Amino acid sequence: MLNWIRGKVSLNKKRFQEEDYDLDLSYIGDRIIAMGFPAQGFEALYRNDFEDVRNFLDEKHGDKYWVYNLCSERSYNCSVFNNRVSNYPFDDHNPPHFDMIRQFCVHAQQWIEKDPQNIAVVHCKAGKGRTGVMICALLIHLHYFNTAAESLSFYGRNRTFDEKGVTIPSQRRYVLYYAKYLQMGVPLDQPFVSQPCAITKIIIKNPPSSCFSKKLSIKFTTMPGDPEIKIETRGKNNEPIKNDEEKTLEFDVDGILPMYAGDFRIACVKGGKNVWYMWFNSEFILPMEEFSKADVDKITKDKSVSADFRMIVYSKH
Repeated sequence: MLNWIRGKVSLNKKRFQEEDYDLDLSYIGDRIIAMGFPAQGFEALYRNDFEDVRNFLDEKHGDKYWVYNLCSERSYNCSVFNNRVSNYPFDDHNPPHFDMIRQFCVHAQQWIEKDPQNIAVVHCKAGKGRTGVMICALLIHLHYFNTAAESLSFYGRNRTFDEKGVTIPSQRRYVLYYAKYLQMGVPLDQPFVSQPCAITKIIIKNPPSSCFSKKLSIKFTTMPGDPEIKIETRGKNNEPIKNDEEKTLEFDVDGILPMYAGDFRIACVKGGKNVWYMWFNSEFILPMEEFSKADVDKITKDKSVSADFRMIVYSKH
């Protein structure tokens, strides 16, 4: 009965179902494991029971495993896994700080290369999205793949039945950022400092019709853990230029949004709620980029948003 419940909670994820084990856990190649949160108490009834996970890892890999917890919302005593645990926390449905990806990859590489039998065990809560971001970056870091597309596809095939591993657009974008970062040839043992940029204009093509009848604004937000900056265009005499005939909205935000170095989110706000948003790292933004519906968080499955939706972002470094 418990295994049936856990299977329902796993949804499209592949489970390890061999011998006496039935775990929300998948091997991503030979040296990396993706899994759901190792739970205790009542939660263990429908998620991985931490004792089952520990028994599995001890039996299959002895002292050759290291666990990486990506949850910002929860943690556990590292002694559960013999103190072989590192925490790289970030929020669900969001990318991590860009330099956190580098830190994770460097640590995991050092561990994996220390012994040919060493493996990295990565988890968040569900063991899919956040876990996938870090594993896909690590696969590129370890030269398993050269591109983000190859890495994301491999992860999707090995972690899920429908090949939908990392689906949040901004999370996928940060895997692409990491592939670009590795191509820069900068020292991997040093913190990465992004060059600053400022968003100057945003054009929305084919937004939902409701966007023409209600006031919209653009909101700039920094990532949790960084100095907090929140700037919204509302109240700054900066209503968007609306063209009903061409179905476009244009936000001129030059001089309103800050010149900023690092990770930030741009959101379109209506009635105090985010209609859609995107995370960026200032280093990798081009002077002009066009994004489709599939590239923008929160609207990828929204049927009220046209398939012809486009967002064009202009910036300066």
